Amino acid sequence: MSRLSEKTAIVLLMFIVISCGVKDLKPAGDEINVTVSIIPYRNFVELIGGEKVKVNALIPPGASPHTFEPTAMQLKQVAGSDIYFKTGGSFHFEEEILGKISGDLKRIKILDCAEGIELIDNNPHVWLSPDNAYIIAGNIKDGLIAASPNDSLYFLNNYNRFTARLDSIDAGISKSFERFEQRTFLVYHGAWKYFADYYGLEELAIEREGKEPGVNQIRDLVQTAKGLQLKYIYISPRQNPDPAVMLSGEINAYIDTLETLPSDYINNLEITASKIMRDFK
Repeated sequence: MSRLSEKTAIVLLMFIVISCGVKDLKPAGDEINVTVSIIPYRNFVELIGGEKVKVNALIPPGASPHTFEPTAMQLKQVAGSDIYFKTGGSFHFEEEILGKISGDLKRIKILDCAEGIELIDNNPHVWLSPDNAYIIAGNIKDGLIAASPNDSLYFLNNYNRFTARLDSIDAGISKSFERFEQRTFLVYHGAWKYFADYYGLEELAIEREGKEPGVNQIRDLVQTAKGLQLKYIYISPRQNPDPAVMLSGEINAYIDTLETLPSDYINNLEITASKIMRDFK
């Protein structure tokens, strides 16, 4: 969408929102209270919303969505939000949370940031590829504009700054990956499928759909990794490294981490790409 047409869309959106009732809008100057599930979405909201938002990430740094249990105070914070930006897709944790505060949902605007994203094998890690990050950021921008139309140009300018920086980093990563013929990398938990597909890479995952590998699968993985001379197995910082360490001895590989829940999305994108490239030839 061109800048002109995007601004036109914002004007139309403002008209629609105002027509639906001014009482539902935030008064000019008031912060929008936002809750997100995970840290990367807090980063998106902060970059686009700036000083106009107050954002709370339900799952704190270092915690795993697979084992996290919210406290009563955290559920109260969710219930007091103006907007809940859902990670969406197949991130089932959120449905459990919203079910626990069902009586308070009438006052909260719940927006699905995965709207417009095509899921791959029900994989919830949609935010890890740049093409999806553009969609997520756009959905957040639109949600903030709808909540506070008077600040629409502020949100749009912040969104444009974010996407321009992402454009630049993404272009550099794409160019770097083009140099390699062998583009397979080995991970324990298959979180990087969207990233791999976007950049034309192949994610070789040990654990699939949360299930530990069987004997035959491990044998095939070892043969493939040895054939490609892969030297790294990547795990999440929150993952128990023991299973990966055991397998690393079979293929003489190092263990390293790839951050799936970054607090600085664009910086993490560069770090991830530079790590993965070490195994390419």
